[in-house]
Amino acid sequence: MQYYDVIIISNSSFNDFTYSYDGELEFGYRVLVQFGTAVVPGVTYRKAEYTKDFKIKPIEAVVDKKPVLTEKDRAFIEMVASDTLLSKGQIVKMILSADGVVDYSIKIIPLNPLAGFEKPINMKEFYKKYKDRAAADKSMAEMLKQNIISLEILEKSETKVQGTRTFALADSFNINEKKRISAQSRQVVNFLHLNGRASEKQLLDNKIIKKSSSVLNTLLKSGIITEQYEDLPVYQQELADETELTDEQEKAVRDIYVNREKTHLLYGVTGSGKTEVFLQLIEPLINNHEQILLMIPEISLTWQYVQRLRQKFATCRIGVYNSGLTFKEKKRIMEKAINGQIDIIIGTRSAVWLRFKKLGMIIIDEEHDSSFYQMEGNIYDSIHIAQIKKQVEGSYLLLSSATPRIIDFFESSSGNFMIHQIKKRYNVILPDIELIDLSKEEKYNWIFSLKIIKSIKEVLDRNKKVIIFTPTKGYANYIICTNCGHIFRCKNCDISMTYYKQENHLKCHYCGNTQPVPSVCPKCGSTDLQTRGFGTERVMNELIRIFPSYPIVRVDRQAIKNPQDVEETFKYINNPGRMIIIGTKMITKGLNISDLDLVVVLDCERYFNMPDYNACENSSALLMQVAGRSGRKERGRVMIQSFNPDNELYKFILNHDYDSIVSVETENRKKYLYPPFTKLVIILIKDSKEENLNKKALKIYQSLCLYLNRKMILGPVKPSVYKLNNFFRLSIIVKISNTDLNVFRQIYSEYRNSVSIYINPPTTMI
Repeated sequence: MQYYDVIIISNSSFNDFTYSYDGELEFGYRVLVQFGTAVVPGVTYRKAEYTKDFKIKPIEAVVDKKPVLTEKDRAFIEMVASDTLLSKGQIVKMILSADGVVDYSIKIIPLNPLAGFEKPINMKEFYKKYKDRAAADKSMAEMLKQNIISLEILEKSETKVQGTRTFALADSFNINEKKRISAQSRQVVNFLHLNGRASEKQLLDNKIIKKSSSVLNTLLKSGIITEQYEDLPVYQQELADETELTDEQEKAVRDIYVNREKTHLLYGVTGSGKTEVFLQLIEPLINNHEQILLMIPEISLTWQYVQRLRQKFATCRIGVYNSGLTFKEKKRIMEKAINGQIDIIIGTRSAVWLRFKKLGMIIIDEEHDSSFYQMEGNIYDSIHIAQIKKQVEGSYLLLSSATPRIIDFFESSSGNFMIHQIKKRYNVILPDIELIDLSKEEKYNWIFSLKIIKSIKEVLDRNKKVIIFTPTKGYANYIICTNCGHIFRCKNCDISMTYYKQENHLKCHYCGNTQPVPSVCPKCGSTDLQTRGFGTERVMNELIRIFPSYPIVRVDRQAIKNPQDVEETFKYINNPGRMIIIGTKMITKGLNISDLDLVVVLDCERYFNMPDYNACENSSALLMQVAGRSGRKERGRVMIQSFNPDNELYKFILNHDYDSIVSVETENRKKYLYPPFTKLVIILIKDSKEENLNKKALKIYQSLCLYLNRKMILGPVKPSVYKLNNFFRLSIIVKISNTDLNVFRQIYSEYRNSVSIYINPPTTMI
């Protein structure tokens, strides 16, 4: 009999669990074990010693004929577990299969009439025999123990996941051959001859075929055309001209390429050609059969990167990995990455957990963006995970931004990162930035100054585009009773509800709760209700009234709900010609519109005045990023409306001087001991009862005081939102100078369902 420590998949405990098995197993086999009263999936971790201090349960079944994880995976799991607050079970869940789903089925085999069934049944059928899951699990555990049943593993047959169906002329077909085919077939042949490979959608859009037409199947049967399935959409596009690099770009490419062991920070102003640096670095790695992981902050940017990569590498195998995919689509990409059947994967933060056959480079574009930090569920910083992955894989790691994080500048100054700066835009001068003082400037209405409206009109008359950036979505920030001052708040959360005029309802942006717009105040009965503030919906309504004959597009999470909306909207925006684009942060993330001439920024004081230690960094980066969307082909303009134009940050922003912002903010961080000069740990405690919450928070605080400097512990304090989803919340903020996380692991172990712990989060407003 052998004994093995097993990692329970998705289990959050930091402990190891030992099981017995009559046979030899290596690291990385998937198994089924009894954990508590349930039978759950796990992974063999290492051989263990049995001390007879406790009863050992057997491994019920081994899923795999050979390990599904490698020694390289073991090193990655151990490094992440030691350097974060993720357990090995949580890590394995994220790397082993899409969404942590174990892709096999379990059959329960009766060995004795006491089982209560004569033929093998699946788990779903077994659970139906009991009043609830707990009772079923308890019964199964007992029957396994008494050898009344056994378990059998059946791997699910892989369902073919079809991507975009595309067609091309067969190599054997001679276009000049006088072959008798129908007129519609001839149209298809001629289109493919002129355009190369094309999707069914392209043939429909160009009216080459009609819906439900059998012409493609006829041509396939006759061998005139061939078909294949692409993982990604196919776009009609021209091959990109070979770009001549600037001296700064060439130096960056050269210095990065010869220093594979370093982490690299590419710091270039917006429009400076950072993507071209990526492409130059990728090419030799692809030629050497190495794979690339390109991480981006926003799903909406995917199609833009796909087009650019396809223009550069026409035959390159490209895949996408993000939350917009189905389980089967994710699984297919994962398998291709492991087997080396894909060259480049473009993904959001979860893509950092993918396994590769030969990973050559990780690129994290717009690395300053807070979306790279997972704030819910399994909490992690994907940039930190990428740094660990780089060490294990021996790959390049390149972070890129026009406004990098201050902690990354610090790493560069300390010699841990190599920084590569590109100070000039590629063939274009940086846009002019103008500050509009709303306390002095003549107003068109209560949202826009007259100067802004005139400037928008001038740009549209020149057949160019305008972006209007506003921080929030919805029609109004809240509704207030002007008689008694009552503000309509969410019943689940301590937050005001946003008003949406089109849907005629109030919505909480935290829990999603909606309610009809009231006709009277519930507190005093008055009908004197007014909306306050504005969001994208109201800005759009105002602009439709001012510019009724111009195309206007709204880009926010309310208007764009799924990946298809994203793709269609951003493709429409990139059509040439006049247009007003209204959006939230979605439009600040790497969007490249060639004929965008003017960017207007509204209500930016909202960000500067956030009670957050990094409000300066975040708001400056946001303004400079949105300003950077302007003037990609010729010099553009940016107009910022403000009631506080004397803010020191504006002086730096007007001069595109992010270096000075970093310098000032770094000194403040040093003075008040914020990252990067300490690690900032936030412990968020929640409970449905305030009394229990206060008791838990006090106990956690007292535990921290036993191990840490009391002067470096702030709290317990109420966070910006005290009540969220019917839970009351308190936070404790801790500054630590070492990397020992054991005290926080102890807190997690004791209060796992009541606490969330964040290490260096992008915001303290959790």
